[in-house]
Amino acid sequence: MDFGPGLDALVAYHVFGEEKPERRDHYGGSAWIATGWEMVAGKTTCLFLPCPFSTEWKYAGRVVQEMDRNMEFFVLQGPGSWDTGNPAFVQYDCWTAFFGGDVRHEASGTAAPHAICLAALAAKGVKLEDD
Repeated sequence: MDFGPGLDALVAYHVFGEEKPERRDHYGGSAWIATGWEMVAGKTTCLFLPCPFSTEWKYAGRVVQEMDRNMEFFVLQGPGSWDTGNPAFVQYDCWTAFFGGDVRHEASGTAAPHAICLAALAAKGVKLEDD
């Protein structure tokens, strides 16, 4: 799955447990950002977008912190890095993130925040369309 708001909304729901808010005055979470206002059927409605977890480091870091509550480890490998703990001595050609405990959940992405989000969803058991 590509990075962007669609992936970010899945992270907001599956990692942070937050659905898209309906009203700004009732929202007390941290995974959605109020981006403006629109008029719908004569009523002013707040527009929300998920935090850009899959594109910005500071938000990807929040994903790691949230996942760290239930996982034993987190590893991030960059392009060109080597996994010396792997018997096959693997060299990575893209960003790859791992969350784990008894089972290691791995995913690769176009950038580090993208890989972090994909690995977090894999660890939560979410199957994405292009898996």
